[in-house]
Amino acid sequence: MVFRLAPMSTALRVLTWALFLLPGVLLYQGVRSPEPTRSVLIGTVGFVVLTYASVWFVWRPTRFEIDAGTLRIVRPTRSRTIQRTAVMDVRLLTAAQLRAEYGFGMRIGAGGLWGGFGLLKTRVTTFSM
Repeated sequence: MVFRLAPMSTALRVLTWALFLLPGVLLYQGVRSPEPTRSVLIGTVGFVVLTYASVWFVWRPTRFEIDAGTLRIVRPTRSRTIQRTAVMDVRLLTAAQLRAEYGFGMRIGAGGLWGGFGLLKTRVTTFSM
């Protein structure tokens, strides 16, 4: 079975569109600024665009494939296969339940740019999102 990504929440969709404006704003300010500020801002635009491209072309999942023995997380340039025998437990938690059991988490990855994915580091463990 193949599962597409779930649609982004409204908050993530708004944040993604706001982040799309960031390189244009930085470029506009860079062109209008004197040196050395101009070089720093234009260099920042390049860095931001490269970051966006890496998220789109390397890091974001595109679909999930499940068969009798595996879960496969497919990305544009690579995939990750998890054997069914490696999954010890599955349960559904609300955000409040997750926070009560594991504490607050810090995301390591993308959050707001085409959704949220990467790692979630809590005081108890690290989750793959």
